[in-house]
Amino acid sequence: MLKNIYNSQGRRFKLGRLRPPLTKTPSLLFGKYLSSSLPTPPVTTDYSDAPKTFLAEILGNNRLGNCTAAAAFHSGGTFLANAGNPIPFTLDDVINFYSATSGYVAGDDSTDNGCDEETVLNYWMQNGLTPGHDIIGWCKIDGTDKQQCKSALWLFENLYFGVELPDAWINPMPDNSGFTWDVAGTTYENNGHAFCGVSYNEKGVGIDTWGLIGTMTWEAIARYTTQDSNGSLYVVLSKDSIAKATAKAPSGFDFTELQNDLQAFNKGEFAMPNNIQGQAIDPGEMVVAKAAVKQVTSKMTYMGVNVGSYVTDAECGQLAAAVVEAIENYRTNKRII
Repeated sequence: MLKNIYNSQGRRFKLGRLRPPLTKTPSLLFGKYLSSSLPTPPVTTDYSDAPKTFLAEILGNNRLGNCTAAAAFHSGGTFLANAGNPIPFTLDDVINFYSATSGYVAGDDSTDNGCDEETVLNYWMQNGLTPGHDIIGWCKIDGTDKQQCKSALWLFENLYFGVELPDAWINPMPDNSGFTWDVAGTTYENNGHAFCGVSYNEKGVGIDTWGLIGTMTWEAIARYTTQDSNGSLYVVLSKDSIAKATAKAPSGFDFTELQNDLQAFNKGEFAMPNNIQGQAIDPGEMVVAKAAVKQVTSKMTYMGVNVGSYVTDAECGQLAAAVVEAIENYRTNKRII
């Protein structure tokens, strides 16, 4: 059962971010596309003014555990408003999107079970928030790298958080905008929450959650968006934001390689990142892993029938990538994922 939380006035809100499954799709790593010639991002950046009315809407997250959907719509509204376009999204749109990504059946509270952010991001990419409002991809951000976070938000006008919150942040939860979430101890799985980042300054990232604008400090981002805290940080890539980013940074960001990787990602082909958390990957490892996966799957049977032929080359690549990523993460962090 998802957790209800309350502010000091007794007003109810709901949590609902689930941990992405271990069998998640491969991720593109934002740091892969950066080089030393990238312009230094501004000291402060703020994309919250144009969509401020829409960002103040809770989008059903007071009665449903649909924070992953609400964060996606708040990000999508930010893209539109900063491009000078109206925001057409309604509460029904958000609930329909939540139903499609989580299995929620409107009016049946037993089906309100939350969702993980990578399921949401992939559905958004493939189907749109509503027809015609899709994205072309997303990348993972290293939340311990302040400069990378700034560059992503400055270039692409968003950050998307999927984290587990410390109790101190939500007991009680904030009453008004202007709150600050700083490092505050242990996080908990039933405190899972998703929200979007719309600005930054020297203190941290300006976040929009439950219709309120607050700040998550750089220290808190570095602590709670890591694997050790079961959190993640992403940047969502829309066509408009990529066009704007190209103008902001004509050099220092490899847009060509990003576009190639996004095309492969969208086709279900895995474009293997050249690093995992800063560690170089030997391309030979990928080749060997894929060959091993093919050998194993070719011998798989079910009720006496060989099913290996039904496993596609792209699926073998995805399985191999997951194995290589797990090994590299273990080498780097001594952590089993």
